[in-house]
Amino acid sequence: MKINKKDKEIRKIIKETIKRVLKQYNIKLLKIILFGSRARGDHKEDSDWDCFVIMDDELDREKKREITARIRMEFARLKIPNDIIIQSSATFEKRKTDVGYLTYYVLKEGVEI
Repeated sequence: MKINKKDKEIRKIIKETIKRVLKQYNIKLLKIILFGSRARGDHKEDSDWDCFVIMDDELDREKKREITARIRMEFARLKIPNDIIIQSSATFEKRKTDVGYLTYYVLKEGVEI
């Protein structure tokens, strides 16, 4: 799939923004996987950017919500429609082969950015 210049720039902004927010919380980013229509290449101009964020640390639900909200707020300010899912590398490893989890499908169709 060929990526146009605008999408390439948005991917860069997404990566930089997520890195910056996680750094504020002293969390190490391991990987960002774009999934959904943007990863498959069948998106429309107004499609959102589905990002699956894999980090080193396991966080409680409240901290995950706080960080996810912060990232979404940054993207809203930049006018980038989005859906953010945060998961620890340990949870990702446990779920990546189980078809009952989104993790499986993210790995199957996703594209690392």
